[in-house]
Amino acid sequence: MTDFFTKITKRLNELGVSIDERELAHMAKQCGAGHDALQLTEDLLTLIATRKMERKVATLRKFSRIPVSKRLEEFDFTFQPSIDKEYVARLATLGFVHEGENILLTGDPGCGKTHLAIALAEECLDHGMRVYFITMGDLAMKLLQAKADDRLAKVLSSLIRPDLLVIDELGYDRMSVDAAELVFKLISARYERKSIIITTNYQISQWPEVFGSAALTQVIADKFIHHAHVINITGKSYRLRNVK
Repeated sequence: MTDFFTKITKRLNELGVSIDERELAHMAKQCGAGHDALQLTEDLLTLIATRKMERKVATLRKFSRIPVSKRLEEFDFTFQPSIDKEYVARLATLGFVHEGENILLTGDPGCGKTHLAIALAEECLDHGMRVYFITMGDLAMKLLQAKADDRLAKVLSSLIRPDLLVIDELGYDRMSVDAAELVFKLISARYERKSIIITTNYQISQWPEVFGSAALTQVIADKFIHHAHVINITGKSYRLRNVK
């Protein structure tokens, strides 16, 4: 019976009902609840908690703006042997998110950077974490427009809130110094607090070509890389694997 009280108490606490095992045991004793009644109660609370989490994850997934679902189990690690599968599996335990660490995924187009980024984001969603996905080009435009509309503080706040921010395709678009400064503000605001994943075809030494300023690149890279896991994928394009 004690095991039932432990499980039921845990489920009630998950649902926001504060109660301890002694209170529950006392109530069960008063109403003469036996094994079957306690089993039904546990099963019902488990179902309620599961449905509640499903609704939460569905809402978080919609908010995340992830363009397409990608899972780690779908990734072909045999095609990209430069990637340490066990290392990625450790990242998927989400310790990096809890510690406010970042991930940098570099490599040629089609090598799987975005797949891995989205797969890790999906793991966060599965655990009820808030995620937001955006390309670097769209991020720059979003921040510049917010500044022009005198809404920068509000937009920055919304981009700081997610537990994981995925910034895809750094390098596809060159940006102005003004945009680069705003990106720096965002990275600084999330520094050591919330995690970022960046995917890029560019090595860090090439980032001045993207941000338009060597000095800005230095401060952006310093903030981002300080607590970052760097995965450099050297394999061929996964999308072109069947092209003769």
